[in-house]
Amino acid sequence: MDYADDTFRRAQEAVKTLPSLDDSNKLRLYAHYKQATVGPAQGSRPSMFNQVARAKWDAWSQLRDMSAAEAKRGYCMLADEFARGWRPASHVSHTFQSQESGQPTEQAVLCSDDEDRLFEAAQEAVKTLPSLDNSNKLRLYAHYKQATVGPAQGSRPSMFNQVARAKWDAWSQLGDMSAADAKRGYCMLADEFVPGWRPASQASHTLQSQESGQPTEQAVLCSDDEDRLFEAAQEAVKTLPSLDDSNKLRLYAHYKQATVGPAQGSRPSMFSQVARAKWDAWSQLGDMSAAEAKRGYCMLADEFARGWRPASQVSRTFQSQESGQPTEQAVLRSDDEDRLFEAAQEAVKTLPSLDDSNKLRLYAHYKQATVGPAQGSRPSMFNQVARAKWDAWSQLGDMSAAEAKRGYCMLADEFARGWRPASHVSHTFQSQESGQPTEQAVLCSDDEDRLFEAAQEAVKTLPSLDDSNKLRLYAHYKQATVGPAQGSRPSMFNQVARAKWDAWSQLGDMSAAEAKRGYCMLADEFARGWRPASQVSHTFQSQESGQPTDQAVLRSDDEDRLFEAAQEAVKTLPSLDDSNKLRLYAHYKQATVGPAQGSRPSIFNQVARAKWDAWSQLGDMSAAEAKRGYCMLADEFIPGWRTRVVPLRSSDSVSVHWACEAEQVVHADVRPGISQTEQLEIITKPVFSFHAFRVFLNASQS
Repeated sequence: MDYADDTFRRAQEAVKTLPSLDDSNKLRLYAHYKQATVGPAQGSRPSMFNQVARAKWDAWSQLRDMSAAEAKRGYCMLADEFARGWRPASHVSHTFQSQESGQPTEQAVLCSDDEDRLFEAAQEAVKTLPSLDNSNKLRLYAHYKQATVGPAQGSRPSMFNQVARAKWDAWSQLGDMSAADAKRGYCMLADEFVPGWRPASQASHTLQSQESGQPTEQAVLCSDDEDRLFEAAQEAVKTLPSLDDSNKLRLYAHYKQATVGPAQGSRPSMFSQVARAKWDAWSQLGDMSAAEAKRGYCMLADEFARGWRPASQVSRTFQSQESGQPTEQAVLRSDDEDRLFEAAQEAVKTLPSLDDSNKLRLYAHYKQATVGPAQGSRPSMFNQVARAKWDAWSQLGDMSAAEAKRGYCMLADEFARGWRPASHVSHTFQSQESGQPTEQAVLCSDDEDRLFEAAQEAVKTLPSLDDSNKLRLYAHYKQATVGPAQGSRPSMFNQVARAKWDAWSQLGDMSAAEAKRGYCMLADEFARGWRPASQVSHTFQSQESGQPTDQAVLRSDDEDRLFEAAQEAVKTLPSLDDSNKLRLYAHYKQATVGPAQGSRPSIFNQVARAKWDAWSQLGDMSAAEAKRGYCMLADEFIPGWRTRVVPLRSSDSVSVHWACEAEQVVHADVRPGISQTEQLEIITKPVFSFHAFRVFLNASQS
């Protein structure tokens, strides 16, 4: 057995003696073991209902380009981290390389009599660097302190001295690393940041096996190679036969960020949608550096044009093993993030007022931080508060919870300067304007249980559902029947239970009644037409509240005439913004043609694309509902256009009748001596305004 295999075997024995390890470290060891003994991950990714296998496969697949020799070395280094002192004394100073391969050991690279001189040379080389990001400065600092002082001393500095705190944290992570190991680590970092600094006698040594054919990190991320690799990626992309629009935009955005910098100018008009889509994609990269954008472009090229990298680069991705992203360790240590996030929420609650756009930004970051990416489908246009909230939330895409918390805190910095206090409280953020409809008309309290049971029966008849929708139904069912999630989060090795618990816990303190309504709405989405006949014709309003139904507002015998009158009224508008034009267009098409037809237009015909998108969002809305929606939009844009609403007086009361009730319409006769304006006032004075009714309806839904 050669040196490498013997050391790998000893590492496995050492790991077996460990009393316990957390799940993430078990997965790291598993992945390196499989890569070393089997090779790259095989087969397809397991189902989410076998989460243990899925987590193992994911960890293994991340090492897909690593050679067996590298995987063995990686396993041994993990064993060094978890089971210190397992290496035999004769092996302590050796790196995990094959002596039969003729490769120099670390002892040959850093002989003890040269260590100090090489360490000093590395320090001098580092001093010449023009700049380094914070995370790499901390890595160098930690190894320097470990090499010159020893393990971290004293207690952890206060969070109010974050620079000292970040330095101490980085230093303490090296644990009991010896001074010699720390010096070697410092020199390897210098190799990464200052290629070519070593004395000539050291220049040709690498810290890996030449038999493995793997380039060093210097070959992967040397600054003088970045531009060449970026150019090669561009050439590879040019050879692609086709790409869908979204991927073209991703490539375009990274290219612009790499060559120009952050997005410039203002957002183009929606009538130049190609330019608008490009600018949107570009602006989403924010302040990403040019180097990061180049790496991102190269990774996209890996995805779309596999095998394009030069031979010397084939097995690497164009990024540092540590991503190079600032960890914000100096700003928000992980153990303080939650407390700071809670403090930010408290600060926001004290604000006297905020405009709607900033409320939505805060709401979106809060939801992303506490729930994750936007869930469910976009709410109806008839519940615009919920719709605006969902839109703002969905724009954050796959932003991580940690990033969302930081974003929320930065918004708090913007709106409530000086808020970062010492005290933190654990209240959740709730919008003062909840904007959520009560659905009391859809699920009257006396029928909730029966309707909930009917929804369950309907769901049982479904042939299949994808995993995410099964979890949504499960969560609402548990919330409705048991209450908020109970117990602790299951282990990652029981991922089915873990996924169910996560979905359930996301509903927080939702009441049983709301959970039942939510379950019924999900049933509406998955099993259309399941509701009992007595529920089918109800509108989303409370009949007990005295509000007229849609039928009272728009009688079927007058729908067409009122729809035509609404169109004529809209034609008189001097102007409308683009989003409202699209809303009118969508309802008009739905009312006159039916659901959206054909395929979505190309991104290069954005006007047609925007129209089709607006139309398709109405789904299977009936023509009658679309006409009513169009008329309500006309109410919003042209208050008072409905001039056929008149009162009929009795001896002791005034009854308000709707213009759409043709049999009760009273046409005003021109009376001698009364002007047309006065005549109109007589006709409309006691009338219930449709526009006022719409405002009232929206308020009641809120």
